[in-house]
Amino acid sequence: MEEQETKAPPEEAAKDTDSASGDGESKDVRVESTFEELEKEFEEVLQEMVGDGSLGKFKTEYEKLHKALIKSHESEKRLMLQCQELNAELISNASKVTSALKITQDDKATISSQKQEIEKLWRAVDDAQDKETKTHETIHQLKLENISLNKLIENGAGLGPAMQESMKALEKEKEELTVERDEQMEEISALRTELSELMEKRKEAENERESVELKVLQLQEEITAKNQEIDRDSRRKAKLEKDLRGVQAEVDGKVEEIKAKQGQLNKAHEDYAKAEQVLKDTQVRLK
Repeated sequence: MEEQETKAPPEEAAKDTDSASGDGESKDVRVESTFEELEKEFEEVLQEMVGDGSLGKFKTEYEKLHKALIKSHESEKRLMLQCQELNAELISNASKVTSALKITQDDKATISSQKQEIEKLWRAVDDAQDKETKTHETIHQLKLENISLNKLIENGAGLGPAMQESMKALEKEKEELTVERDEQMEEISALRTELSELMEKRKEAENERESVELKVLQLQEEITAKNQEIDRDSRRKAKLEKDLRGVQAEVDGKVEEIKAKQGQLNKAHEDYAKAEQVLKDTQVRLK
């Protein structure tokens, strides 16, 4: 299995996410401060409208805006918390990918070393088999020579001193070669055992590497999914912030409208009071 490519190194993804998390926390503080100021302003305006029946309609509408603001703020707080949790999970997954990639690289180095060792052992096995084959051929040749000598003896040929020495030399060489052949066969057996064990280790390393690479792929897919989720939540957050600004602008407009209505009402009260006073004065003069 070939190593999968990442769109960005996990370390950079973790750093970017961590930085974004820090900026987000600072922004959260600013948003909370702004909301507290708005909440205070809401409460002050509502207190001014308490007991004034003429502002009942405006008070009802104002309270609706107040509830909309609180709902928008609570939604934004939940969304920010989700983003922070997703950022933390993203950092954790990026760290896991880095560790898994390091394991994969180490496994590749181990497999490469084992491959070289296996090739070396195969060469040793081939050399030992060549030696064993040559020794076997030599022993076979000595057996043929021994058979020829035995036939000469059976046919009545006497063994002179030279022939006896030759027979002894052949027997000795045969024994030495037999010992050498047995040693070579033992060496071949040991090499085959070592080769089998090494190939088994290589197979295990290959399986482990494939498992790690699969894990890396899964983690990368998780990171991609989390990034997409963060993007979606960021867009939702941006929409909520836009809605919050809209509500704030609407509230500001209503506050100004209420102030204007209150001014008109106060002026009407003053005009009424003046008219009432004029009426009283007129009644007094007419008596």
